[in-house]
Amino acid sequence: MEARTPAGDIGVIIGRFQVPDLHEGHRDLIDTVRNKHRKVILFICSTPGVLVTRRNPLDYFTRMKMVQEVYPDLLILPLHDMPSDHDWSRAVDKKIVEAVGDHRSAVLYGSRDTFIPHYFGKFPTVELAEHYDISGTAVRDAASDDIKQHSAFRCGVVYAAHNKHPVTFPTVDIAVIQETLVQEDMLDRGITARQIALGRKHTDLPGKWRFPGGFVDPRRDNTLEQAAKRELGEEFGISLNTDPDFEYVGSHRMNDWRYRNEVDQIVTTLFLARRLWGPLTPGDDIDEAKWFDLNDFNLDVLVEGHRPLMQMVLTHLDKE
Repeated sequence: MEARTPAGDIGVIIGRFQVPDLHEGHRDLIDTVRNKHRKVILFICSTPGVLVTRRNPLDYFTRMKMVQEVYPDLLILPLHDMPSDHDWSRAVDKKIVEAVGDHRSAVLYGSRDTFIPHYFGKFPTVELAEHYDISGTAVRDAASDDIKQHSAFRCGVVYAAHNKHPVTFPTVDIAVIQETLVQEDMLDRGITARQIALGRKHTDLPGKWRFPGGFVDPRRDNTLEQAAKRELGEEFGISLNTDPDFEYVGSHRMNDWRYRNEVDQIVTTLFLARRLWGPLTPGDDIDEAKWFDLNDFNLDVLVEGHRPLMQMVLTHLDKE
């Protein structure tokens, strides 16, 4: 066994530990530091306000109890991420002093791909050799597809669902308007016929239509406008590249039957697209698409949840 460092030195471990169980790499790190120091602090990192994400599925208390189960004598403390490395480094130093006093020295331990390149505080760091090539991401990916047949697993799923932030699911809907000058009156004023493009899904009630649209995809959409143009292409076969023909109308919380009894809700952003030409080509989950006369539109032809959107469109056009 390696000789311990002087009693005044505190060993400090910093990590996220976002795995179902401590793996060999974690245990090797903790055991190595415990063999070097009589007193060890283990900081568990979390991002404030971020709960139950794919990268960070476990809250602080769950991870603290996981470590405590194997190492009950460790001093385990929370450590929040900060906007910058220098802010975070100052927070680390402050937490260490608060825990053990300013008369103690400390040594921070990590591996090559951990916090060490981001720490600019006053305490020395030691990079430990990795004896186990284990990826926390790979461990989480494997666990995400492993359904356990016991109540503890199901209790964990319930716990996670109840301890996440309420979610607002962002969607986009598009009112596709086609305007045609049909005649002029005696004062040479143009009379414009307006049509709106609507679609039908196979799940819609007979005779009910809807706006094209869908969920914002964070993997593909950098803006709501980009999401709306993508949905327009996928569902109606319309390519829209000119921003002047694309307007923001407003936003609305949807009365979606799937989320009617949930805390989580859908909020859509409604856009209006103008001066389009060419045939409507239904695609994705739209089975049928056609034009409707807007000058005498009957709201009853819409699915119930999209009727407020049509009111928004009509109000928007009346202000022009």
